[in-house]
Amino acid sequence: MRALAYATLLSLVTVTSASAVARFGAPPTNPAAPVAGQSVTARVVDPTACFDFPVAVERVGTLINLRYEQSNCPIIPVGTAMDVPLGTLPAGTYDMRLIEVSNPAQPRIDDEAIFVVSEPSCPPPPVDPTTPQLCLRNGRFSVVVGWTYNPGPIRGFGQDVKLSNDSGAFWFFTGTNYELMVKVLDACSYNGHFWFFAAGLTDVGVDIVVTDNVTGTVKRYSNPIGQPFKPITDTSAFACP
Repeated sequence: MRALAYATLLSLVTVTSASAVARFGAPPTNPAAPVAGQSVTARVVDPTACFDFPVAVERVGTLINLRYEQSNCPIIPVGTAMDVPLGTLPAGTYDMRLIEVSNPAQPRIDDEAIFVVSEPSCPPPPVDPTTPQLCLRNGRFSVVVGWTYNPGPIRGFGQDVKLSNDSGAFWFFTGTNYELMVKVLDACSYNGHFWFFAAGLTDVGVDIVVTDNVTGTVKRYSNPIGQPFKPITDTSAFACP
């Protein structure tokens, strides 16, 4: 009887090990709804393992491959779940694949998941929530630009175009004609401040309001009507962290 029970148990373990493959968890990432600039991990569950196993991460654009070698547990498997660091990811839609590579000549895709990394959001402008604003550095800084054309009553807000996590542009009259470029640089390790730079290709009146959404600090910069825009290089704009 003991021999029969042992044989049955061994058969069960063998079948379980042979048929089960690693999968992504539900949800496949942590956090479940990541935003750009946030550290992200992939949740991997292997029902045949007894312990954590190495996973190699390869990212090409928005394709992420997680490569691993399946190691069947010599006893009844209890399953292993682990979080694999993916680092910080820019905004976009990602295709993540879990690939078993014990046989390099015949890699096997065990699971696949599609997830979205969203752009970070800034708090709405306090006076009018519909005012256009540029959101930089993972939502920490908001930039609002107002313009005034001679004579003064002709005015409006710059329409923002995000170029990167640190920089962006504004247009005033047509979307194909950028009037202003701005950026916020992290110089915390250099002088303990975030720097604000701006350059313009205009002589209309410009008012720039930059808000640190963490500390509440607000900085204002302006250029008078009829004067070529003078570059702004504020290397002590906002204190860190």
